[in-house]
Amino acid sequence: CFTDKAMHNAWLYVLAALAVLALASSASASVVINEVLFDPAGDDAGFEKIELYNNGASSVDMSGWELFPGDGVGYFAFPGVFSFPPRSFVIVHLKTPGTNDALNLFHAASGNMGNSSGSVALFSESGHPSDSIVDFVRYKKGTSDTKTWESSAKEAGLWTAGEFVDITNLQAGSSIALSADGVRGGVSSWSIATSPTIGGSNSA
Repeated sequence: CFTDKAMHNAWLYVLAALAVLALASSASASVVINEVLFDPAGDDAGFEKIELYNNGASSVDMSGWELFPGDGVGYFAFPGVFSFPPRSFVIVHLKTPGTNDALNLFHAASGNMGNSSGSVALFSESGHPSDSIVDFVRYKKGTSDTKTWESSAKEAGLWTAGEFVDITNLQAGSSIALSADGVRGGVSSWSIATSPTIGGSNSA
């Protein structure tokens, strides 16, 4: 039988563990998909980019995180040691080699992102289990449709099933971007950027 002191210490341990989990969850929630350039002008290969933004007040250790750029592209695993500073951007360059640094990461993907439809998802764990999804966006035009990871995003409260960023009027060279950096609120928080601002503020 626990003594009062032992019970008290056990509760302190539980509360401390919950606090750590809450801080980790809060840190994960601060990293968002901020802008996606899936249809560059000219050749797509090597010019597709996904911008992430850390809208939190603390750095986030993204070691082991994974990014899903779309079907056929292949998951991007963040470097073993990668700390994402607060109030900053990082660009994931697709289908091109390069040397990773604090602002640019490179993914030698095997395919291109969809120009007519696609979805992008961010995960805080390797192996991308569905309950580790951190952010999500889906886009489409016409009858083309891609819903990969939408159900997990719905379960996590990140997206409403069936919604998508309408890219009917998007021209090659434009991107889709959050209207305000790091401020997500479902499909209504996204818009088409005719002049992409990858690596800089969307309000510029």
